[in-house]
Amino acid sequence: MAKYNTKGQSLIEVIIGMAIATILIGAAAATTVVVLRSNFDTKTAQIASFLASEYIDNLQSLTYSDWQKIYTPLAGKGTDSQFYLNASGTTFELISGATTTVVEGKNFIRYFFIENVSRDSCGIGSITINATTSCASVGDSGIADDPSTQKITVYVNWEGGRNLNKIQYLTRSQNKVFIQTDWSGGNNQEYFSTSTNNTFINNKFASSTNINYSSSTGAITISGAAGGGSSATGTIDSTDKWAWNDLIGWLDFGYAVGNVKVYNDRLEGYASSSVGNIALNCNSTPNNDICATSNFKVSNDGSGNLAGWAWNDGIGWVSFCGNASGGSTLSGSNWVCPASPTYQVSISASTGEFSGWAWNDIKGWVSFNCSNTSTCGTVNYKVKTDWRP
Repeated sequence: MAKYNTKGQSLIEVIIGMAIATILIGAAAATTVVVLRSNFDTKTAQIASFLASEYIDNLQSLTYSDWQKIYTPLAGKGTDSQFYLNASGTTFELISGATTTVVEGKNFIRYFFIENVSRDSCGIGSITINATTSCASVGDSGIADDPSTQKITVYVNWEGGRNLNKIQYLTRSQNKVFIQTDWSGGNNQEYFSTSTNNTFINNKFASSTNINYSSSTGAITISGAAGGGSSATGTIDSTDKWAWNDLIGWLDFGYAVGNVKVYNDRLEGYASSSVGNIALNCNSTPNNDICATSNFKVSNDGSGNLAGWAWNDGIGWVSFCGNASGGSTLSGSNWVCPASPTYQVSISASTGEFSGWAWNDIKGWVSFNCSNTSTCGTVNYKVKTDWRP
């Protein structure tokens, strides 16, 4: 009886196997395409999100340096006026329209809108979009424009009709709302006003004494202030702005006009040096306000006698007053010298010149005036302010 080999596969089995393989390969290929497309879309969206955040960060920086560029753009505000940012020197300019940025061969279109923000003028309620007259009493629902807050909406569009937007509320915290040079309109005006194109039209003030406003430019005299160009809030002289340390070299207290300010109770701002910036107040460091984590400042007793501490990240604390027992101690919100200080920095009530010494544990003495070492004939330096008691 003949025997037959039964181990082979029939044609129908081969066809069925190929069909199943085709289905599995097709499903795998489709899944791969979906995954690749998803990864592509995700990466593109991440790029768009980064571009929008970059604009938010740059606009935030612009609010610190020049709030007017945000609050009064030349082309107006609202969703009918779109802008893009153009780097100009160390800052940015607002240009009407949109700009295209190419990243990894893809075109991304960026622009943003600026809108006014209104609040309940009685302090009740949330941000609104309507501005009417101010309320007469607590409990009314009057709405008024908030000149220190602006709404920014950044848009990023890319191929395929895809888009992304981010919203940020910017607030004025470090610079003036506006600059007024004409006071000829007189008193009895509590708030500044603007025209329809956001151009300031003020020439009035609220109330004060010793004011001459008869000329076109006007003139203001601070009541009770001493003569000779004195000021209740002083800045550092553009020439006399140098202190000296034998290891650090020169310390510049006026490297930027108005950077260091002298008040009746404190100093603000920071000086520059070869070891970096030296902050005089935690509310005005190169990293903005850090008082929540490190509360320090240089205090002024109102007569020009300074006390307290400055800070530098490289060399630590700089003491403006102290003796062998230690430096200044906190009394209320201000620093005061210990009894019988052996060193102290002070400001002349008549000339505004700094004198005396500050101390740092790493670098040693800081001299604020060549008269400290009787070297003015050969090395004439000092720090001087227009502040007076």
